Amino acid sequence: MAVAVESEGDVSSAIADEWISELRSCAPSVETLGLLVEFAGERLSARGRIDALAVLERHLAWMQGMQVEVLAAIGEYADSGADAAAAGEGFDTRLLREWDAASDEVACALRLAGGTASRRLDVAGLDQVP
Repeated sequence: MAVAVESEGDVSSAIADEWISELRSCAPSVETLGLLVEFAGERLSARGRIDALAVLERHLAWMQGMQVEVLAAIGEYADSGADAAAAGEGFDTRLLREWDAASDEVACALRLAGGTASRRLDVAGLDQVP
């Protein structure tokens, strides 16, 4: 699904509504997000804005899912104790230190409190348990 738009004035409200309506049946992707950005806004009718809201919600869920995958990978790496293995620390001390470091880095990256970041890492790793 590709469309060339020269300027905002080139797309009528009806055409923008039609494209947004079509996006409701498409899986979220970079391409559909680009089209959403292109067509969403004041040009849309009231119905078109509701469709755009639904499409935005699907894209948010898609991106949050990707964020959980990244958090799970960070948590898995912290749980491995890989960085501190050469330091000669005990295994439990190593894991705690790496988990705290990972939580702190996630907290900074996402602008969260440390406890919130730690819980997000915990939740993201729940499906990793055998």
